[in-house]
Amino acid sequence: MGWSRGGISAHMLANAMADDPQLAHVPVNIFAIDPVPGINNLQPHRLHLRTNVKEYVGFFSRDERSKGFACVIPSTYPDTRVHIFPLPGRHATLVGNASADGASAGNELPDPGLIVRHFAETCLTRWGVTLQKRLELSEGQVADYLDAMDRDDARYRAMRKHSYTLLSESEGEHRLVHQGDMRKAFSFVRGAHMAPEEGLDVGLALAVVRASVLTPRHRSRPLLRPAIESTLQALPAGTIFCLGHRSGQRRSDGSGRLRPRGNHG
Repeated sequence: MGWSRGGISAHMLANAMADDPQLAHVPVNIFAIDPVPGINNLQPHRLHLRTNVKEYVGFFSRDERSKGFACVIPSTYPDTRVHIFPLPGRHATLVGNASADGASAGNELPDPGLIVRHFAETCLTRWGVTLQKRLELSEGQVADYLDAMDRDDARYRAMRKHSYTLLSESEGEHRLVHQGDMRKAFSFVRGAHMAPEEGLDVGLALAVVRASVLTPRHRSRPLLRPAIESTLQALPAGTIFCLGHRSGQRRSDGSGRLRPRGNHG
């Protein structure tokens, strides 16, 4: 599991394991949060994953525009189960910075960070990790957070005028990303090998999630599992996950939410 350069470190560690005769047989699962390699760091071991990666789950921030913060959606082998999801907000929004600009103090827009934490805990638990403290959000709570993100959409879009590096970059009106070796616009990352197939096409992908997260006030029938959870089916026992982060990058604010110390990953 890793955020920012920590997510890229997870890619690198998985590839190093694939090259090691003693570790190549070990199945790897990765949970990546907005993996960003930085400028001039687009080497193959950061952009591509090998056959030892059995499942890849990634959450990506739609509204980041800082130069040098183009994220990576790695290329994978056909047998790797790939689940990628877009969320509104900036790079640090997804890991608990709930400020209006995605960089300073404040608790105005916490919903993306809570969604990411919930599904990180869900995946890690499914992969055999014992966690002592979990959010364990209900389907109704997830639906409420999605409603809140819809309601605050204009505030998230306003974050695009801010930059951690003072300079900005984009691909047209979209965030610049790297899908394997290809430079792409954020919302054009999609494909049949992904679940959901809508990938980072924000309107379509969130519609899929919303259609599968129904509270009693939305429909008078039994709740469906969230699309995110329903696409993340259990893997065989014995799989592991990669943990990558920059030392000292995150701290607890006492509420159980993890916040970044800095904003540059």
